[in-house]
Amino acid sequence: MPDTKIYSLEATKNRMVKVVGISEAKSSSDQAVTLVTYALGSCVAVSIWDSKANVGGLWHFLLPESPENIDNPLKYADSGLDMFLEQFQAKGGDLRLAEVKLIGGAKVLANSSNDIGTQNVNSITNELHRRNIKIKACDIGKANSRTAMLRVDDGSVTIRSRKNISQI
Repeated sequence: MPDTKIYSLEATKNRMVKVVGISEAKSSSDQAVTLVTYALGSCVAVSIWDSKANVGGLWHFLLPESPENIDNPLKYADSGLDMFLEQFQAKGGDLRLAEVKLIGGAKVLANSSNDIGTQNVNSITNELHRRNIKIKACDIGKANSRTAMLRVDDGSVTIRSRKNISQI
């Protein structure tokens, strides 16, 4: 395993870090930017990157399905995806060239019969499939919280969990 400190810092070293909070989405064409989201337990982050336009986006949603009265569409997989994709396209991203990666969806409560993480993953997978958008890679499920970092210049996604750092 690579040195954790060196490896984890590569995603943010000499870069402008923009934090994506829960129920937020950000897209950028700035090659010096790394988009970062924290606390991905049962929540899911969706990263998207267009290698031709060098545009990337990161969205952190909380729940699979929106209620009738939506307070924030980005909070939910079913209502937030189109807003996220429109934001990505407004920065110059092309959905036909997009690489999509999913991170999170953990089962954080081991004894709970209500597995929100799995519901989140299933919901976003179905929403992407309905729009003919393919998923390139995933780091989903398990029982650990994650941090996801998307480098806009190369589309790499670094994932940090309790004692592990990986890339997808």
